[in-house]
Amino acid sequence: MKFLRVLLCLAFPVLGMQALLFGQCPKIYNIEKIASDGNVQVCLNLIEQIKNCSELQDSVAYVFHRLGVKAYRSREYKRAIEYSKKGMVVRQAFFNPFVEDLGRSYHNIGVFYRELGEFKEAERYLQLAISFYRATGNSREVRDIIELGKIFKSTGDYDRALPLFELAIDKAIEYKDTTRFEKARLDFGDVAIEKELFQKAIDSLILAEAYFKQFGPSSDLAACYNNISIGYYYLKNYKDCILFGNLAINCARSIQDTTEMGKPINNIGLAHLRSGRLKEALEYFLLGLDLGLKTNNKSLLAQSNNNLAEYYLTKNNFEKALEYFHGAICKEANWELKDVFQNPPMEHISSLPSKADILGYLFDKANFLMDISERQAESKYLNAALETFQHCDKVTDLLRSDHTEQSSKIFWREKVLPIYEKAIHACYLAGDMEKAFEFLEKSRAVLLLDAMVQAEVLNDIGDEALKAEEKRIINALYKTRESLNKATEEEKSSILPKLKKLNDERDQLTKTIEEKYPGYFELMYETSVVPLETLKQNQLHDGKTALMHYFLGSEKSWLFVYNGIEDPVLMELGSKHETDSLVGDYLSFFSNDYAIANNPKGYITAANKLYEYLVAPAGLEGMEKLIIIPDGLLGFLPFEALLTKPVDHTNLETLPYLIRDFEVRLSFSATILEQQTSGQVGAGKIMAFAPFSESGSGEFAALPYTAKEISFLQKIISGNFYKSQKAQKSLLSQWSDRYSILHLSTHAEANMAAGQPLIAFADTVLTLQELYAMNLPSDLIVLSACETNLGEVKSGEGIFSLSRGFTYAGANSIIASLWKVNAASTGQIFPGFYANLKEGNTKAEALRMAKLEYLNAPDGGGHIKTPYDWAGFAMMGNNETIKLKPPMGWWKYLIPIVILVGAFLIWRKNK
Repeated sequence: MKFLRVLLCLAFPVLGMQALLFGQCPKIYNIEKIASDGNVQVCLNLIEQIKNCSELQDSVAYVFHRLGVKAYRSREYKRAIEYSKKGMVVRQAFFNPFVEDLGRSYHNIGVFYRELGEFKEAERYLQLAISFYRATGNSREVRDIIELGKIFKSTGDYDRALPLFELAIDKAIEYKDTTRFEKARLDFGDVAIEKELFQKAIDSLILAEAYFKQFGPSSDLAACYNNISIGYYYLKNYKDCILFGNLAINCARSIQDTTEMGKPINNIGLAHLRSGRLKEALEYFLLGLDLGLKTNNKSLLAQSNNNLAEYYLTKNNFEKALEYFHGAICKEANWELKDVFQNPPMEHISSLPSKADILGYLFDKANFLMDISERQAESKYLNAALETFQHCDKVTDLLRSDHTEQSSKIFWREKVLPIYEKAIHACYLAGDMEKAFEFLEKSRAVLLLDAMVQAEVLNDIGDEALKAEEKRIINALYKTRESLNKATEEEKSSILPKLKKLNDERDQLTKTIEEKYPGYFELMYETSVVPLETLKQNQLHDGKTALMHYFLGSEKSWLFVYNGIEDPVLMELGSKHETDSLVGDYLSFFSNDYAIANNPKGYITAANKLYEYLVAPAGLEGMEKLIIIPDGLLGFLPFEALLTKPVDHTNLETLPYLIRDFEVRLSFSATILEQQTSGQVGAGKIMAFAPFSESGSGEFAALPYTAKEISFLQKIISGNFYKSQKAQKSLLSQWSDRYSILHLSTHAEANMAAGQPLIAFADTVLTLQELYAMNLPSDLIVLSACETNLGEVKSGEGIFSLSRGFTYAGANSIIASLWKVNAASTGQIFPGFYANLKEGNTKAEALRMAKLEYLNAPDGGGHIKTPYDWAGFAMMGNNETIKLKPPMGWWKYLIPIVILVGAFLIWRKNK
């Protein structure tokens, strides 16, 4: 064989000269054998001799293809890509665009880029392969859909990966490709575990295991066993976890697959550790470490280090535990650091594909450092913990920018919440209020802030076509996801390709923005927290306003208070159980309109207890205004109806409500509040809707009081007013900077079961998801309707209500409701609000005054004014005044008369 290689190397120059002299291509035999043999220099010499021969271009492409495969097997991924691209270019230039070999080039290049961790490029080539095979009706399409799903799984974009594996399952059935059907089911189970759908994952994996088992030991069978083992571990079924883990090891050992053999080792060790069998746990962890060193498997080494740290923690060997926690990070990041208190630089971590794994190891280390600092009272541990928590926060930012699917982003927001909880506690111990505020802000509504920043950047670009395309795609994505959630298994097969197509279009749009406007593209992912000093200057400058920022953790509840005069303070309120109990007792009185009236003593007790727990610790002496950033269930609280002192009477109209002492407004976060403070948007005019002022329609009853509400507005504000059938959703498309205020006096529903809040117009409804594709820049949006501040609570993001949607659409401030508000009281409060607003009061003060006027006014009908009547509307956002433009008055009718008279006079003169 060696002699043949030498002979060929010597012969190629001669053959090439012969071709040059005689204008003929050299006759070379066994090209496939030479390419398969894989000697790089021999292959390159062969290419050099035949590269100009048109009839041998398929051979040129084939040799490059084989060189790429050889380099890949040697883990020389960059060289593999280089050779494969050269083969691809030849195939693109000389052959039918649908020749099967071109699809193989796309596939290989995509896989090679994935191995490098360059997922965007990998995705691009796999998309090309999928499109190619789909056009030719080739079953290899399924393979590449699976490969694409694996990319999204690697980046933690699980809700982008799951539909792709479901699509692969459907396509495999279509192509009657049983093997790839089961492979897709295996990958689906793998991602379902990451999504914490453990039983669903096990059910899928057991079916795949039954298929692969009939063909004997294989990597796929070992992977099935391993993932089933992981599922049982998280279900705390340690017996079956160990059983399937050992099956995975034996299966992988029999085919000498060290990668699959290493995966279950640590899982079995953890099952032993959780079961108290420390000796067995140590044996498996050391086995994993040894195998990782022999195979140079950094992920296996990282897992083994992290688990050994846990082992030494149980033995109270803190020095060893820290050493191994630190080792896990360094191994996963492929970065050497001798100082156990340091972490790999973010510049390096940002380039790595395994950010989710690194985040887990960083959190384990930070948590450990904080615990040791409390035990040993040494500042070096606490300082190192804070620095590591900051690293965690930065990695979560990187993960968020990597993810494209909104549900994946929400999943990760909930997943990282324990990091912020521990980080806030660490700041409390360290007395570091600046960092505490940063962590509080990063734990709250960051996805909404991202969306607002990106919308602002797109608006600044001024490319109307791009903006229109973004709105189209967002709208279509939301509708498609909604239909997918409601679809049967049979219906999903037709929806999944549409979802993939829309995601591909969104990726292409992002790429277009990146290429056309690189500077703006970078701004789209810069979501920094507002500095405390800026907050002081813009929101707390009057010396009478206090910020109250809550955090409800899984263990404790926290309150951060800052008034711009004294130093900020972070205080521990109490346990999660205590918080839930007090908040639940108070909220139960707002479940219907008679609960308070039926039990006023119970209400008074609950309202005062919650005030003493949530508000009194803030020490608000000298303060007159509160900016409250609620968390979780606190977003449903009518803070104004809390009682500032105990009383011995039950006269609900004269109770010491918090509203009597403070003006209250809410915000999603301090950073979003700062984003909303940007001066007046419109020209002091209003666009108002009352679609059910005269009669009901379908499930929506008539709202007679809304006719009076609109009539009052017409008397004091200039604008456009739409009642009854004229109040149609399509009119919102006419929104422009002519308007400062949007007033919707109508029906609305939190629609909790469907997770899709909606507000009704005469022709149809407007949903939360639709709002994400709208642009309604305004000073104020008034939602005079039921449940407009209600919705599903998403941990780390807040309440997904209509308020959130209108905030994203551009509202600087919003007034929205916390329950099914009373029609009669609403009809009195809002006229008072607008009258107060017209007098030059700020929005929050105007609303407060209107509520107090309602509460203090005599009621001739003997109606008991409970907080359910007046406390249902909350104000969110900036608190500037609005200079309302008055209506034109009687003389507006003079204009057409003057025009007609003038026209008549001109006509007479000409006549």
